[in-house]
Amino acid sequence: AQAVFAQAIWAEVRSGRHPLTSQMSEMPPNLKMVEEAEEMPEFAENLMMPTMPEMGKAHSAEPDAADLRSVFRVSTEPQHFACGADAMADDQFVWKVPRSKFTLSDRSIVSPQFYASKSGECAQYRVQITAMKVGDKKGGHSFKKAEGHGKLELQCKEPPSGGEPTERTAITFKVGGDERGPITHNFTESSMCGLPRDIEEWDFLSHHTYFHYFEIIVRILGHTVTDKAA
Repeated sequence: AQAVFAQAIWAEVRSGRHPLTSQMSEMPPNLKMVEEAEEMPEFAENLMMPTMPEMGKAHSAEPDAADLRSVFRVSTEPQHFACGADAMADDQFVWKVPRSKFTLSDRSIVSPQFYASKSGECAQYRVQITAMKVGDKKGGHSFKKAEGHGKLELQCKEPPSGGEPTERTAITFKVGGDERGPITHNFTESSMCGLPRDIEEWDFLSHHTYFHYFEIIVRILGHTVTDKAA
């Protein structure tokens, strides 16, 4: 089973859909030839395999739920996120949303709260994903009906009291490898910020990923993002 699972990941790597693909372009010439390999090299199998249950244990033919979660990393835990220094840059909020949520009858998904500060002023934010509306019939406003299509918005719970009334904040949104923006917004005029209508719609389920979640990244340029108020 391990070998079959690893071969499936290798197929994604060779087709360019796996995150490891970008790393291969940086390999030395004597290793880069693995991109053309029909069979997966042994070192690649070891690199890509998820953590398996301890091989020394005796396992029944039917693995229990704990074993399956450890192998396939199925998301049964609360949504995960990272801020600033724990993410990839000080101005980033990284939110991992389970893929399954985009197949449900929910209308929206809201991130955990986080904070962004600049020049000593701090404000609380959340990211909201809203399903695109499909028709006016009952149930037409859900991720299930919209087939995973939705829009991303950033909500500022309360703008800093010391901020300038005309100050505009620059923001970018990113899902997988698709980044949009920056756009600028004045949160003293409206607490919600989204992309222009012609580029606001995202097809979340079209993003191929080995993992069971999507990684959504919001950057608040020029700010320091944290999970606690400054």
